[in-house]
Amino acid sequence: MIYVMSDIHGQYDKFMAMLELINFNDEDRLYILGDVVDRGPHSIKILKYIMKNQYNIKMLMGNHDDWMCEYYSLDNKNLNNHQWFTQGGYKTYEEFETYDKSEKVKILYFVNTLEFSKKIEINNNIFYLSHAGFQLNKDGLPFEKQNRDFQIWARREFHTDTNTSNTPKNVYYIFGHTPVVNLPYNYTKEWKIRHYNQKIGIDCGAAYGGKLACLRLDDFKEFYI
Repeated sequence: MIYVMSDIHGQYDKFMAMLELINFNDEDRLYILGDVVDRGPHSIKILKYIMKNQYNIKMLMGNHDDWMCEYYSLDNKNLNNHQWFTQGGYKTYEEFETYDKSEKVKILYFVNTLEFSKKIEINNNIFYLSHAGFQLNKDGLPFEKQNRDFQIWARREFHTDTNTSNTPKNVYYIFGHTPVVNLPYNYTKEWKIRHYNQKIGIDCGAAYGGKLACLRLDDFKEFYI
């Protein structure tokens, strides 16, 4: 079985509970659409788990993961002014600094080399995965060359893109980044996976008092912790 989740944000206990709930095993595959780090207490612990299980867990870059890379690439010690720290990065920083230099190098290499998107095909359905969204052409399909910042930062410019009206019926765009309660036309404000216009938002607010969500792509079954 093939699963996707996003925006775990340091919630290690929820992450492990989800793996148990879906009975995740060596025959399954899991795609994590970024923002593993920040806000919660155990971001690095989750990263190390993913690193250990790369044979069937694939992580994509999110904006918070990118912030972490940016901070350490710049060796920025202005803790009070760096935007990463004001958006939950300080918890990641505190945890990261408990590791020795060689382990830090391995972790940073892993995060810095993450891909920004993935295309997979299951049961004649095509799924485009990214943290925040895709730039689409008039046929409702992604431009051949995507802007990296769009893929990790996009919000309304993707959510309300009318080009998806031309998207082939077997194509879906799965993204996180924006909590589902803030997506267009979500009048119920429930912490549930949001399906609309062949877009599927899966950030159900694990770090905001909501839920960690997981979607099984084989049959679109939803799981929540």
